[in-house]
Amino acid sequence: MVPIVVESLPATAVHPATTLGIPRTAVPLTATQVTTVTATLVEATPEASEAVSPVLTSIVTRATTVSPSSQVPTVTATAATPTTAAPVNASVDVSFFYGVASNNLGKQYLDGQFQALGFDWIRTQVNWDKVEPVRSDPPTYKWDGVDGSLRSLAEASLRPLVIVSHNPSWAATTSCGPHDRLADETAFVQFVGALVERYDGDGDYNGDGVIDGPALPNVRDWEFWNEPDWNDMGDAQMGGCWGPQAGAYAAMLRAIYPVMHQANPTVRVVLGGLAAEDIGINPAINQPFFNFSRQPSAQATDFMTELLAAGAGSYFDVINFHYYRAFDRVWAGWGAPLLGKINWLNERLSYAGVAPKPIIVSEAGLRSDPAKVIDGVPMSQAEQARFVVQIHARGAAAGVDSMIWYTYSDPSTSEAWGLVDLAGQPKLSYASYARTVGFLRGGAVYGPGDWAGVESYRFRTAAGRPLVVAWAFVAVADGIYGVAAPASLYRTIPTQGSRPAFFAVYNLVSLGCFAVGGVLAVPLLGL
Repeated sequence: MVPIVVESLPATAVHPATTLGIPRTAVPLTATQVTTVTATLVEATPEASEAVSPVLTSIVTRATTVSPSSQVPTVTATAATPTTAAPVNASVDVSFFYGVASNNLGKQYLDGQFQALGFDWIRTQVNWDKVEPVRSDPPTYKWDGVDGSLRSLAEASLRPLVIVSHNPSWAATTSCGPHDRLADETAFVQFVGALVERYDGDGDYNGDGVIDGPALPNVRDWEFWNEPDWNDMGDAQMGGCWGPQAGAYAAMLRAIYPVMHQANPTVRVVLGGLAAEDIGINPAINQPFFNFSRQPSAQATDFMTELLAAGAGSYFDVINFHYYRAFDRVWAGWGAPLLGKINWLNERLSYAGVAPKPIIVSEAGLRSDPAKVIDGVPMSQAEQARFVVQIHARGAAAGVDSMIWYTYSDPSTSEAWGLVDLAGQPKLSYASYARTVGFLRGGAVYGPGDWAGVESYRFRTAAGRPLVVAWAFVAVADGIYGVAAPASLYRTIPTQGSRPAFFAVYNLVSLGCFAVGGVLAVPLLGL
């Protein structure tokens, strides 16, 4: 067996915004690589505090399949692409990144349910056609609905990521995409300027220097259209419809950017959440659903490449994309899941001579209905609960500003994306989300581990305990991971199913570990 040396944590975390500054003692831990898979995990009991650091071994139960290391995916990015995506804006605390997309902002949620889960962010929307249904000179806007919605979010201590979308009919032939009924962007610039000025938190609603009333919420993050790389110009329900016209989207950003920053210097212009996936041909237009290529920029023609070539890199502050489990494997050539997509985006920026930018993932999720099958495995509540842990560990380690789960409640029985079902009953992912936030919030991020065949991420909790979240996607089999120490020091924690299998190294001086949604996270002293 090849020994795995678990290196000591550096004195400074990867992401300084979350560094706790807690003194530590560097105690390297050596373990043995194990490739068998697990249906059972092990947790240290209080008696383990007197034990010595063990060596990891495999304990076989019934028929066990050993996965060759060549079959186990690694998490190392290719040499030609960046291997990390550290946050650029250090003022944004990486620990303040738990978010949800929800179309149901009823009082029952804002009065406590969202806070109980630990949400910091919420993705919401302002529709131009509702605020300015008729063009006039000077413009007149209907703000009442927006005022009420944003006040409610502020009272619930939720930071909004506001999508601006839906063209009025006098501005465009479709509710999404370019404003093709206008000679230029003047009307949209006026609307966006008024929008940002009103919600800048100073009580001066129109920028004339006069206090008009109680201060409205200061909205910092404005996103422009959802999935603007969507190719179907007539399908506003599904996407942003700018896909074939990246140059027009770039011109729109160029027009609004200076006006927004003049109205509110703290504002961030957020790129519309890119789907950036190849999901086949849309029969309605006989073209790909999205204007996308996974090739390097030098060989690619896609929405992001065209957008940057049109000079848009100077006119947005935050990169924004969507991430779903179904596309994990297709990003293997760019690095580990999630990180591969970040590497792809950073490669696009680098090729265009644009510096890295902060990152928001404005949609991430997994359905829990068995009708959805990924890599031959039917989805379930257990799979969804595991993904909650995995995506937040990946996102925190990658320095993502905000990871927004899609969505809070199931849209339908056949689209079971939610943490609660149609009746409002919590699913396994609900508890998984709450516990994940509880363990990771306020901690320092030390980046990915480097164990072969294992995806792992290292943290230090807000209480100062080293923490590892680790798992391995390997063949289905039975077995357990154990340690060379008296069995009386352990009790087993059942996992739900055998895929993914989980991997952990134990330092028995630490008094415990936890299993959330089937993913084991183990506090390790001296990691």
